[in-house]
Amino acid sequence: MSGPVVLGVESSCDETGAGIVRDGKLLAHVVATGMDEHARFGGVVPEIAARAHLHSFNPVVREALDQAGLRLNRIDAVAVTTASAPSPSGGAPPPGSSCASRR
Repeated sequence: MSGPVVLGVESSCDETGAGIVRDGKLLAHVVATGMDEHARFGGVVPEIAARAHLHSFNPVVREALDQAGLRLNRIDAVAVTTASAPSPSGGAPPPGSSCASRR
């Protein structure tokens, strides 16, 4: 019997990432980066990063699911960033992460 399928979402700075693992094997890894946008300002701009996370979350998770050949209902657990997010929400995970974790 195989172990749980875990979706991990990372959004602590200027990139939004999603990965899917099962039994220690990486099934998918997707990253949307805002490095070029932030480079124009000489560093990470929290407001730009926060908006980029909101824009990138769903497409990044969808692409990870596609890479893994899975549907969202096959995800057993979700792990999300819980600190250091450059957002007015005070470090809360992206809004979609709580929705993604519910079956």
